[in-house]
Amino acid sequence: VKRSRSKGGLAGPDGTKSVFGQMCAKMSSFSPDSLLLPHRVWKVKFVGESLRESVDDCGGGYSESIAEICEELQNGLTPLLIVTPNGRDESGANRDCYLLSPAARAPVHTSMFRFLGRPLVQGGSVRSASCDGGSVWGAVAAAVCGSPDIPLHLLKSVATYKGVEPSAPLIQWFWEVMESFSNTERSLFLRFVWGRTRLPRTIADFRGRDFVIQVLDKYNPPDHFLPESYTCFFLLKLPRYSCKQVLEEKLKYAIHFCKSIDTDDYARIALTGEPAADDSSDDSENEDVDSFASDSTQDYLTGH
Repeated sequence: VKRSRSKGGLAGPDGTKSVFGQMCAKMSSFSPDSLLLPHRVWKVKFVGESLRESVDDCGGGYSESIAEICEELQNGLTPLLIVTPNGRDESGANRDCYLLSPAARAPVHTSMFRFLGRPLVQGGSVRSASCDGGSVWGAVAAAVCGSPDIPLHLLKSVATYKGVEPSAPLIQWFWEVMESFSNTERSLFLRFVWGRTRLPRTIADFRGRDFVIQVLDKYNPPDHFLPESYTCFFLLKLPRYSCKQVLEEKLKYAIHFCKSIDTDDYARIALTGEPAADDSSDDSENEDVDSFASDSTQDYLTGH
């Protein structure tokens, strides 16, 4: 998948070059039954995503592609949806909702609408939704997208820890920082650590997948490094930060500025101006997986 951004109109006037448009063009190769499978429907390789261009889709790339598609449907890269009048005016209810665009009438748009609807119908969301009055679309939204709220008790319930005790100060600081985050920041955190922006609705919907927090001593000095994530494993690696303030500073920087998969090289060059050397860390078992930019070479947040 060639990722397109809004700058310069790279997605094309009809959105066919967006991630959504590219997936739509490939849908003819999928049978209806393929959308009913409990696992991912396609495998993703993002072309031009980083200097290495080598994201191995072990699950994180697929989740990232879904998040990218949802973002494109809302930010204008695709011409299918428009924000509600209340959303434009920033008043009343349903400000975060969208309507089908009456201007999307071309054959290519019809094909896109069909692609947008197939996962809903084939996936069973519409059939299983309540049909009492106007509640059907709310039920569809909940079934397909999950809740826009990020309940931390649900995330905590699936959390496991490596290299640190759950009662350790570092872990307590982490959850206190997460409690202080706005819902938008929690969504950014999920995008950073799991390649998606919402949690499943229930513990059962995690399907046995744990949120793993691993604390390593390889980061030295720890306060000079950012967190590291592996989206395909729902894994967050933390240095042993010296205090809660440092943890909050580094985590906020990571979720706001390290959004693209496998950009370690990009982050290092942006910070140092030099190409990155091969990473010789002792975590060889996690090589060639979906990783978000993490480690820095300088304490650049404080200007040192």
